[in-house]
Amino acid sequence: MKAIVFIISLFLLELNSTTEQAQNAVFENIKKAFTNGDSKLLCSTFNNNVEIVILGKEGSYTPTEAEAVIKRFFEQNKPKAFTLLHNGGNENSKYGIGNYQTEANMFRVYFLMKTNGTSTQVYQLRIEKE
Repeated sequence: MKAIVFIISLFLLELNSTTEQAQNAVFENIKKAFTNGDSKLLCSTFNNNVEIVILGKEGSYTPTEAEAVIKRFFEQNKPKAFTLLHNGGNENSKYGIGNYQTEANMFRVYFLMKTNGTSTQVYQLRIEKE
């Protein structure tokens, strides 16, 4: 019986480690995408249906539709720098808050991601002018 409990404990630890790695990879991809103005990389982190709010304009998009919206934003607001200021959450749901700087403006970026099994995806993205 102790052996079964031990094996289950190891399995749960491994699953938790895999979940954390997936979440860290999404955080890194989001940072890279905003740093480089890469709409394709950013949208690769999105769920099949993602809620996006950019400068007050809100919509629910597929990743393909979202890519056009994000690409337009990046074209109009070329990146100078991106800083992830804060992140947190629990095991299955994480959020991040960052600053996206362009030559002319500073934007606050908020995103929410959820983990199902070993897959972590962004469900909400909000970009507001500071």
